[in-house]
Amino acid sequence: MDFTLASLNIQSGDVNRLASGASLSLVGKAAGRGLSIIGDIIAARILGPALFGLYAIGWTLLRLISMIVPLGLHDGVIRYIPRFLKKDTSSLKGLIYSSLTVSFISGSIIGGFLYIAAPWIAEHLYHKMALVGIFRLDSLAFPLISLLSVTSAISRSTQRVKYTVLLEDIGQPLVGLAFLVLIYYVVGPWLPGVILSDIFSYAIAGFLGLLVVRHMFLSTLKMPIQPNYSIVKEVLAFSIPASLGGVFSVFVFWADRLVVGLFLSATETGLYQVVSQITAAFVILVAAFNVILGPIFAHLFTGKEYGRLEEIFRVGTKWNFYLSIPPFLVLMLFPRELLIVLFGTGYGAGWMALRILAVGQLINSATGSIGTLLVMTGNQKTWFLLSACALILNIVLCSIFTSFIGIVGAAVGTSITLGSMYSFAIFLGKRRLNIWPYDRRYLKGILAGLAAGLCGVGFRYLPFSSLSMLTGGCLVLLLVFASALYLLKFDEEDLILISIIKTRLGLQSPSPKEKLGQNNKDIY
Repeated sequence: MDFTLASLNIQSGDVNRLASGASLSLVGKAAGRGLSIIGDIIAARILGPALFGLYAIGWTLLRLISMIVPLGLHDGVIRYIPRFLKKDTSSLKGLIYSSLTVSFISGSIIGGFLYIAAPWIAEHLYHKMALVGIFRLDSLAFPLISLLSVTSAISRSTQRVKYTVLLEDIGQPLVGLAFLVLIYYVVGPWLPGVILSDIFSYAIAGFLGLLVVRHMFLSTLKMPIQPNYSIVKEVLAFSIPASLGGVFSVFVFWADRLVVGLFLSATETGLYQVVSQITAAFVILVAAFNVILGPIFAHLFTGKEYGRLEEIFRVGTKWNFYLSIPPFLVLMLFPRELLIVLFGTGYGAGWMALRILAVGQLINSATGSIGTLLVMTGNQKTWFLLSACALILNIVLCSIFTSFIGIVGAAVGTSITLGSMYSFAIFLGKRRLNIWPYDRRYLKGILAGLAAGLCGVGFRYLPFSSLSMLTGGCLVLLLVFASALYLLKFDEEDLILISIIKTRLGLQSPSPKEKLGQNNKDIY
């Protein structure tokens, strides 16, 4: 049987939107991550190790709490806007107004609590009273972060990813970097100035987000219809469990770092931090697909188009898996070389932990956007319970294994947790939704990965330095993997993805089918 779009429950517009949105989101997240790293480097050089350490503590606490601040309304609007669009203007209008208002108020309340509790947290948890002012400045950012998160999600609910990329992924860190440089040249090396550059960036991005929402829904907001604010209760009943599930699933990726910090030395903690950061590339890949797949899942599930829903999930999962194979092979075959080249000779000892973490992250990638699928199909409480159980399991396993075998134990505990969590989530998707992502098309990726892996193993026996080994090995793996896929013949949806990538790189003009995925009128 040939797997063509005509033989499957899927439309070319679905694949175009997925390919176009995922590629744009991936580029945006990679660019945003790069800008954030540049900002951290500049801040570290401006402040020095001691002050930058204080700033990092405040920033980490800010990012952790900011996941809870919007009360999950960034998921709620994606789930409910497709339901009300062009069908219930009163509820749509009430949802937009109430989600923006509630998220801003929530951010203000939580920010106010941090402002008041700052002395206690600084003294009793961190034993550093210098953090009081930092926490209080950071507290001003919560309502702005919450507003940006929800405005970005509202724009994304229409399956238009470009606003999220411009506002949240690239715009906010770019504005923050510009303010950081400006404040440094005007005031000099000033810790509050570094924090204020973050706050200004969230304020500007949030304000622009409001303008985008107003532009996109202007006709709806101008209609002389009384908004239905009662809908916010139903949305919050959905969004809060969804938010907690998302928070716990993220904490699963961070719990091992906290455990390592409790059990091991500062040197081993720093080594494990580096290893964890490298494998975080897999998380960015999954997140890029989630950005576009979330609205598509919500739209298809609301319209009861379950066949299209299963197939678009299947295609997204396959692409996620394909894109994960080359970096996975690099981490498995050249872990020591990668650590030495990027971070120095002293970090090469983390090669085994890097390999083990890569296995867990590959399972995460191979299950695709299963968490987003469960949330957008009304199974947010199930995802919340599964994430909570996985977090507890990860803490227990990491604590046991780390105390015996160090950072390798933390990697083992985390990989077991990730493998168990996402594998069980896939079976939940099958049981609850009768959706299964795998078919014979995946064999092409597996065979191509095996061919690339065998060539990579042979390359390891050549007498190269670490840099030459890593560079040459990466090129060999990519070339063999891509060539093997080509010889095995790409599926029709793969050719669409390749065509869109060529278009984005300026190697060809967009075809009518590609324009279909970018056409706003084709969204609903």
